[in-house]
Formats: sequence, C-alpha cells, structure tokens
Amino acid sequence: MPRKDFNQTIEAFVKSLSVAPERINEFEQAVSKEWDKRQALLKQDEVDLEGRIQEQRLSAGLIMDKMKVLSSATAIKYMEEELIKTEDQIATLTEQKEKTQMNQPLDLSIIMKYVRYFLEHLEYLLLEQINPLARAGYFAVIFDKAPTYQEIISGTQDINKITGVNELFLALRSPSGDLAGEIGR
Repeated sequence: MPRKDFNQTIEAFVKSLSVAPERINEFEQAVSKEWDKRQALLKQDEVDLEGRIQEQRLSAGLIMDKMKVLSSATAIKYMEEELIKTEDQIATLTEQKEKTQMNQPLDLSIIMKYVRYFLEHLEYLLLEQINPLARAGYFAVIFDKAPTYQEIISGTQDINKITGVNELFLALRSPSGDLAGEIGR
C-alpha cells in the first residue's frame, strides 16, 4: 500500500474524532479548578517567602543589637560574619520573590480558549504536532489500545476503545484526581 494512501486514511480517521461538547465543558471546569489550586499555591509561596524575608531581617536586627554590647574583637568578627550570611539569605529570598512576581501566569481566559480550541480540533495535536514525543503522548491519551490500520479502514474499530471521544478529560487526570501535566506553571 502506498504511503500516501496510508497517511490520508490516518488523517481522515483522526479528523473524524470529536469530543462531546459536554465533555469539553467538564474538562474546562477541571482546568479551571486546577488553575485555582495552583494560583492559591503560588500566593502561598509568595506569602511564605515574605515571611522568611521578615524572619531574616529580624535576625539581622538582633545580630546588630548583640554587636553593640560586645567588646571582644573576636566575638564581633563572628557576629559580622553571621550578619553577612543573613544579609545574603535576605538577598536570595528577595530575588526568589521578585522572580515569582515576574512570572505572572497567563490569563485563565486565554488558557481556556486554547483548551477549547484543541479539544475541538484534535487533529492539530495528533497530526500537526512538531514534537514526535508529544504527538505520541496525545495518541496515548486518545486510545486505550491503538487501532490497527485495517480497523481504521473498515471502520470496525471499537469506539469504546477511543477514550478521547467522550472521556478525554478523565484520561488527562492523575490518580489523585488532579490534572496531569503543567498547566500554567
């Protein structure tokens, strides 16, 4: 069989796949829920960093207060070294906080538009994906068991084997119920 016919058959089959609209809505709700969870975690990370920065600043202040009452040059030297370490930690934590604030994620509405688009146009993920590993991963999500070429041609592929038609959002969940993969991270 010529390669061209094979590719056309596979392409026609993939273009015939669709996700039921109610499943798209369910998937969007799952994405939104995961987005909210991750945003809450990002906010908590930011609060934690700020708390650690304040803790280090307090520590630096205490070191400076101790240095005022010390008379031993050796003790003052050790306190100065400790103060330098504390200031370095403050600088590192501040830098981490700034990076966190600079890496503001995309707007959820933009992500949802992409989610809907790709669920409505599976062929772009399955046929036009440049990365062959990603393309294989998408096929793995769609099919429990890959159909044979003969099953695709004859149309006898058991539709229940195609999880993507109605169960795509379930296939993308991890065992814990969270969405698998990195969305917005």
